[in-house]
Amino acid sequence: MDRTIGVALLIELFGGFLFLASDGDLSSVWFAILFFGLVAGLSGAVSARLRRLEADRR
Repeated sequence: MDRTIGVALLIELFGGFLFLASDGDLSSVWFAILFFGLVAGLSGAVSARLRRLEADRR
């Protein structure tokens, strides 16, 4: 697993637990943590896929 994706999953888990603990208040900081984790995970997944495609091309 790519390191960026692993870190994003940890951010998602941490933010998810805190988001649930705050009764699901969408204006909270925990929602921002969840969003950041999602963006980091998606960018990590895309960059890992692009690196794999580049390696296969060689």
